[in-house]
Amino acid sequence: MHKEDVFKLKDKIQRYILNKWFLMGCKGSVVVCTGVGKSRIGVLAAEYVAKITNYDCKILIITPTEEIRDNAWVEEFTKWNSEFTFKTCVKIMCIRSACKLIGEHFDLVICDEYHNTIKPIDSEKESVFMQFYFNNTYNKLLALSAYIPSKKRYWAYKIAPLVEYVSIKKAVELGLIAPFNIYNLPIEASEQELKILKYLNKKIEYEKGNGYKPWKTIGKRREFLSKLSSRYKVCKQISDYFGDKKGIIFTEYISDVINLQEMFGESAVSVHSKMKKKDRTSALSRYNSGEVNRIISAKALNEGVNLTNTSFGIAVNANGTIKDLVQECGRILRLDEEGKKASYIRLYLPDSQDYSWLMSSQAISDSIFVNSVEELFEQIEKNSYA
Repeated sequence: MHKEDVFKLKDKIQRYILNKWFLMGCKGSVVVCTGVGKSRIGVLAAEYVAKITNYDCKILIITPTEEIRDNAWVEEFTKWNSEFTFKTCVKIMCIRSACKLIGEHFDLVICDEYHNTIKPIDSEKESVFMQFYFNNTYNKLLALSAYIPSKKRYWAYKIAPLVEYVSIKKAVELGLIAPFNIYNLPIEASEQELKILKYLNKKIEYEKGNGYKPWKTIGKRREFLSKLSSRYKVCKQISDYFGDKKGIIFTEYISDVINLQEMFGESAVSVHSKMKKKDRTSALSRYNSGEVNRIISAKALNEGVNLTNTSFGIAVNANGTIKDLVQECGRILRLDEEGKKASYIRLYLPDSQDYSWLMSSQAISDSIFVNSVEELFEQIEKNSYA
């Protein structure tokens, strides 16, 4: 499908969703995967409210991070020639600031990455971020998300009923995002590493059996699994296979980002939450401009960041949530190249908690299990031309 045809199709779907939101009283959740155009739906909603009020309105956009607050939404309003609406009517705040507001009234609230503001149904504690919805008033609410975990849906849809859901599978079928494959690749552990894992597993079972909550030991096991010596080596092998194609490497811990950055050297940039804002901005700019073709992240790029011409992703650590998998895949599925087919590779240690985490987040797509790096490359070649 040509870019013009894709744009027309996306525009049609975005306006269809916006019309459904309008018919539902302009309060609801739009849950669509990355690439469908959540942000443009937000811009269209803001334009609508601005015009019907003759640009005399208060529009608040709530974001999860400063990066999205300062860059992503500014770029969206500029991209769609809506600078006047933005400058005249729109205020953007991170959720940590927005949740402190009391007694404010807005004509429209757009909550980006809405799932971050909602507590799980089985949580004993009220999410401090939910206070925004109860302490302030608004005429219209547009809640945007790529995926809302099942445990959060009760409160999410109580505050903002579901308007539309477009899964990754559906978006591929419609031709809105690039076709892709998820590959699961096993890695090995040394004898010493296996002994340590066996010890941690036994300690967790002991603590459970004696009435203790083994969260600290579980955390140690998770971190230890993330640092198995084979992970970095296999990651580099896969990265080298893709050559000049652009790719993102996801890790669980900032220490992994630092170690991988040392291994990749000048061919890669890193982004993580402990970096200064100017350094994060510079890293993203260097990657998007094509100066480097690898970017390494510890969850900092899971949400709301546009990465250009990205063909593959490597999850160095298997994650256990569908939400993370949806968001990470979303970084590589944009239709920004003709004939693009994306690959997302997850590394895991068989017969371990690693494997359990991997299996708990399989729902978005049928994944392909391979037994070796060589078989992985054969499958990617085969599926690239299928």
